[in-house]
Amino acid sequence: MAEILCLGDSNTYGWDPASPLGQPYEKPWVTLLQERCGRECRNLGMPGRRIPADEVSLRTLSALLKREAETGTLLLMLGTNNCILPPCDGPERCAEKMEALLRFLRREHRGLQPVLLGLPPLALRGENGGSDVRTVNRLYAALAERCSLPFYDPLPLNLPLAFDGVHLTEEGHRMLAEGLWKSGVWRAAAQGTENLYE
Repeated sequence: MAEILCLGDSNTYGWDPASPLGQPYEKPWVTLLQERCGRECRNLGMPGRRIPADEVSLRTLSALLKREAETGTLLLMLGTNNCILPPCDGPERCAEKMEALLRFLRREHRGLQPVLLGLPPLALRGENGGSDVRTVNRLYAALAERCSLPFYDPLPLNLPLAFDGVHLTEEGHRMLAEGLWKSGVWRAAAQGTENLYE
């Protein structure tokens, strides 16, 4: 079983927007992190995934996690699609849904140690652009602190984006993996970090 589960959307999956069939890069950040840390990392990224919030999506997620691992570290990088796909959630609603997801994980998957990752940058034209991401990440940081969870914000890395302004480039994946590795948050379960709401 994988020691580290990486749950996210297309930026965890490794979506290459230049690929005609939506194929992933050869080495998304999950693969690169595995090479760096020497532990098995399972890529549970799915393009279009929002923060699971309704009963069906939560139970679907639970079944997926139970198939993959009962113990270990769970890196969570979710919320971008909540910000950009209709019906759009504001930053506060994103944080509320993430907190509800963490509570669900606490009840149903006590052996997994969540690590909350902030959202990668966005470079979209329009009313909010990337400002929502910065606000979401501030709220996520506060949520992680309240829950005594590790948190990692990728925004200071200045990750490069592809032409669509949403997806990381191959270099962006490399930089994210390197940043995560140096931060040590992937060691959360091994270090025996207190689980949330204990």
